[in-house]
Amino acid sequence: MIARRNNLLFLSCCDILFSMKKITTLFLVGIFVILSITLIAYARGYRIDFKKKEITGTGLLVTTSEPNGASVFLNGHLTTATNNTLNLPPGDYDVRIVKNGYLGWQKKLKVEAEVVSKTEALLFPSTPSLKPLTINGALNPLLSPDSTKIVYAVSSQGLPNDATDRSGLWIFPLPVRPLSFARDPQKIASNFRGFDISEAQIIWSPDSKEIIALFFSDPKKPSSGNVTSAYLISAEGQNTNLRDITATFSLTLKTWEEEKKAKYQDQLLSLPKDFVKVATASASLLAFSPDETKVLYTATTSGTLPQIIKPALIGANSQLEERELKKNQVYVYDVKEDKNFAINSNDHLFWLPTSRHLVSIQKDTISIMEYDGTNNAVFYAGPFINSFVFPWPDASNLVILTNLNKSAGEIPNLYAVSLK
Repeated sequence: MIARRNNLLFLSCCDILFSMKKITTLFLVGIFVILSITLIAYARGYRIDFKKKEITGTGLLVTTSEPNGASVFLNGHLTTATNNTLNLPPGDYDVRIVKNGYLGWQKKLKVEAEVVSKTEALLFPSTPSLKPLTINGALNPLLSPDSTKIVYAVSSQGLPNDATDRSGLWIFPLPVRPLSFARDPQKIASNFRGFDISEAQIIWSPDSKEIIALFFSDPKKPSSGNVTSAYLISAEGQNTNLRDITATFSLTLKTWEEEKKAKYQDQLLSLPKDFVKVATASASLLAFSPDETKVLYTATTSGTLPQIIKPALIGANSQLEERELKKNQVYVYDVKEDKNFAINSNDHLFWLPTSRHLVSIQKDTISIMEYDGTNNAVFYAGPFINSFVFPWPDASNLVILTNLNKSAGEIPNLYAVSLK
């Protein structure tokens, strides 16, 4: 009897211990689940508002700049420095990024709960430096289609008697390396048979490997009707032989145009069909960005650009877009985010290799803006010859044609204007 009672007591103790172990396990699992949910919620931007006694969602603002270490002002208040990440209540924020010696950056950004917003500010120097790239003059410079070299002519006029061999056609390479390590210009053709090559019209091949030099009966009024001679020149050698293609010039040019058209068609295939319909019917495409994710174009008629990505992407550019197209208005369409931005400039525009910035050429000034039309600021207001402005492949410099000493009758030369 006593043994049976002891057995029952032992079993009861075991049951109690098992129950306590089960409760402890469930308690620990519960604590783990609560902690996991709390950590996930925290990572997604949720915070406890002790004043309101509630949990509120926040968004992340990643403040990046190049160069970094710039001051970040939110709604006029110095808040942090780049590069940093801020948890902010949802809403619109005036974000200003400043650094001594650089042009300021400012945007109104929308912060949404559980969404990451970025500044990605590229700051340009407020007093850019100039460095000469040529010293013997540079007439009619022309950037290659692949943006890696510039062809220009040097006239024998104005050169010293002992330097006449410098006249001819030259190539200046634009390598992706520090400017101090850039290669020297290469001469690819000299004056010949009474032809002054500085008077020729230059045409690049689509692959940037060859050049056609056209000579006209009236150099001041060049046209296809008064071409007297055409020569094909390699752009990859020094003082290469010229090949007379006068008889086959039209055929060569036609072949090159077909190659350009084929490339253009391939680029169109990368665009959404709905955008292509609008672009081909009511727009004139100006230029794809270097990474081909954006298109700079002008509306030729009024129309409507339908929303292509539905629903709209979370975390996309929050700047005001324009989908009602107006005739003669310039726009940038972002293929990845299906955003369309109006560009308030009718000046000469071209892309920086960043694919996020446009360069605008006005009379006596060069401005740089972001692809959505914001942060449009005058970058350079010194002397330069309009339309002769070219980007360096790594966006470290702009190349301009200018004459810094007009009173001395100096021939214009190429100069690098630093962007970093």
